[in-house]
Amino acid sequence: MLEHTLSQLLNQTEKDWGYLRIHKVDNAYTVRMWGSTDTILRFQSNENTRSYRLFWYRRPKPSVSIQSRTTTNKVLDPKTKTYKVKKYKTYQVCCKIEANQVESSINRIFAEMVRVHLVALIEARIEQLDRDDHTGTEKTLESPVVTVIQN
Repeated sequence: MLEHTLSQLLNQTEKDWGYLRIHKVDNAYTVRMWGSTDTILRFQSNENTRSYRLFWYRRPKPSVSIQSRTTTNKVLDPKTKTYKVKKYKTYQVCCKIEANQVESSINRIFAEMVRVHLVALIEARIEQLDRDDHTGTEKTLESPVVTVIQN
C-alpha cells in the first residue's frame, strides 16, 4: 500500500481514498493521513529540469533529491582524424539517512523509484530522438548514469 502511494506521488496523481491521501497544494503534492490536516510528505518536481525533491513534515531541506552533472570528453573520430566533443550526463539520486528508521527506509524506497522513473524518461527521450533523427545537445544522453546514494 505504501509503495502504491509513493508511486502515485511520483506520478503526481491525486488520491482521495485509503489511509494515505495525496493532494495537490500549490506546485507540490502532499501526503496526509486520512482525517488529518498535517502534511507527512511534500513532493516537488520539474520534469523539464528533471528535478525531484521529497520533504518530510516541515523540514526545509529535502530528504530525497537529484544532483546532476555534465561531463565532457574528447573522442577521436578515426575517419576524419579530428576530435569530437561528447557530453555525458550523470544523475545521483540522494537520499538522507534519518534518525527514524521508518523515514530512512521510505527515503530509500522513494529514491529507487525516482531512479527507475528517471532512467525510463531518459530512455524514452533517446528513442524519440532516434525516431526523429535529430542531433543536438539532448543526443548527449546516450548512456546516462543514474545512481542512488545515501548521505
